[in-house]
Amino acid sequence: MLALSLSACKQVEMPFTHEDSDVVITSMLMWNLPNKPITADSPFNVKESVEAEITHNATNEVGEIVFAVPRAKRNLFDLEHVTLQATVGYDLYITPSLAGSWDLTRDEAGNPKVTLTVKSERTGFEKKYTVYAYVKRTD
Repeated sequence: MLALSLSACKQVEMPFTHEDSDVVITSMLMWNLPNKPITADSPFNVKESVEAEITHNATNEVGEIVFAVPRAKRNLFDLEHVTLQATVGYDLYITPSLAGSWDLTRDEAGNPKVTLTVKSERTGFEKKYTVYAYVKRTD
């Protein structure tokens, strides 16, 4: 019995931790908000989404998340009122929260209005991103 119990013991594995290069947003979607309030009977197939192009840059530099809306979809999106959905790794969180409506236009100087931070709770590593959207000139 003693031999059986000793062979069943395993050494505890180290918990998963991030390196600073792992603290990234891997993908992000921008969804249009419907022109009228959503009810239980609303068809959700009217929603359209656009996937972002993400530039991570070096660890200490600010990355860029850019949504290029095709001209064919330009009437579906009000870039001042969109929702965002992101994919991040284990134990990462984004601040500010992506809940609610976002204005992804640029300010008068041409700078993005939105800056997000991705952070690892365990290691404290973080990465900043600027986020903006525009309508393509051609499809």
